[in-house]
Amino acid sequence: MADMLQTLLLYGRAGFKRNNPRRLPQARQLDRAIDRIELAIATYLVTLDQDNMTRADHALQEAVRAFANNIGHAADVAYRVLGHSSKLRKNGWVLTPDQRDELDLTLAQLVTNQRAAAALFINTDVAQARTLATEKNHFRDLETHAAERELSHIKLGHVDVADVGALYMDVLRDLKSINSYLVGAAACPLLAQVGELLPSRQREMKVFLS
Repeated sequence: MADMLQTLLLYGRAGFKRNNPRRLPQARQLDRAIDRIELAIATYLVTLDQDNMTRADHALQEAVRAFANNIGHAADVAYRVLGHSSKLRKNGWVLTPDQRDELDLTLAQLVTNQRAAAALFINTDVAQARTLATEKNHFRDLETHAAERELSHIKLGHVDVADVGALYMDVLRDLKSINSYLVGAAACPLLAQVGELLPSRQREMKVFLS
């Protein structure tokens, strides 16, 4: 699932650079495959004998469920991001050089965070979990600064770029959402186990698992 998600993110990154009509159908197949794997994992977990499981077994079961659930949600959003790139070309819109550079760097960071989440799920490194969790602040700041920038353009009378700016903000919000799912997949469960997850983050994790 993690490898498939990485491919979806790379598709999204490539989609904003150059057009490839086959990329969207391939991404759709990947997204559906991830959904099938997630369902298979969930089905397997409910067949386990809960009464004969140890506390460690239950913790591992919850970690697997959290990882699969969040990766599945992240994949759905990643597929939607690729759809944004198609909409951009369909409407003949063009991102500014700053937007293109920012988007490329953000998608590259998401791939890095995806790899970190996958490694964290295996290695359970608390320090690495803390590092990944702080990425939520980075993506939140990114969205805030971009929104302020787009608002300033409108105030200056650049209404001709309003539609492109709105789509760009949709993309950034989706990328922030993917990052949140990555944090929820691996960092939050581990930090909760060691008592380092704030109550607000605990509520967020319950949302991610719902």
